[in-house]
Order: sequence, then structure tokens, then C-alpha cells
Amino acid sequence: MSPCNGLKLRYIFIIELYFILTSIKSISCQEFIDLKKLSSSDTYFVILDIGLFLYDFNTFNSTLIHEFNENEYRGAKKIILTELYSKFKAYIFCSVNEHLFLYNEYTYKLLYYKINEIINFNLSNADYYNILPYKIENNNISFIIAYNNDTTNLFFYFYNLNINWY
Repeated sequence: MSPCNGLKLRYIFIIELYFILTSIKSISCQEFIDLKKLSSSDTYFVILDIGLFLYDFNTFNSTLIHEFNENEYRGAKKIILTELYSKFKAYIFCSVNEHLFLYNEYTYKLLYYKINEIINFNLSNADYYNILPYKIENNNISFIIAYNNDTTNLFFYFYNLNINWY
């Protein structure tokens, strides 16, 4: 492969990325936040400041999964997007402030939970928390929230949520 082919691929990638991001912005949001590719298709789970979307880059179609209300987003200080895959199950975890959204990739259903411990976190610039998916067993999904508010305190909160995907 010649160096010119590498430059052409890079140029094509940059143009396509620009096109994708501008087409996402056409949904009329103010801020693009994050995205994650679903394991089951060429569709992406996209977080915008107005809500959660599924976006197909092949057809440039978007589908609203959940529209944020004023209590959920509020100029979110912390948004976390992660996933958990286990055999024939795949879940996207999306945390917006203290609101946790669990998206099932195979049933296309979204569950909502409010994590009360996050409300007590002081989400200043020095504080940090993350969601660590752990396992899926029967109708339960387990994850850990690790919270660090300074150099000496590290807290772990373990959650085991019942997920009934009707």
C-alpha cells in the first residue's frame, strides 16, 4: 500500500465523519454528547442534549428512544455511556446525572432507574464517578458505581437490578 492510499483513506474518513456529525446535528439539538455502536447491527446509540436516539449511518435515519425532560438533563454535569455484552444479551448503560437508562439491543426497550447515591455526589471538577457493568444473570443485571471525591476517599456502590423486558 502506497502512502498516497493511506492519505486518501484518511481524507475519505474525515469527510464521512464530518457528514455524519452534521447530519446528527440536523435533528435540531444544541449539543452532540456521545455515541456507541450497537453490537447487533450497524446502528448507533446516540446521546444528544435533547434525548437518546438510534441512528443508522447507512440510511441516515434517526429514531427517538427517549426525550429528556427538564429534570433529567439540566445541563448535565456528568454523562456516562458504556455497555455490557453476555452471550445473546447486549445492554447499553447511559447515565445522565442521577438518571440511569438501560437499553436492550435485542428488544429495543429502554428501562429507567434513578440512582439516589449519585444525587449525593458533589459533581465538581475534582469529583469523579464511573459505571462498571458486572454481569447479567437470569433477569438481573449487576453493576458497580465507583465514586472518588478526593485523593483519600474511594466509594463503591453495588447494584443488582431486576430487568423484566416484556
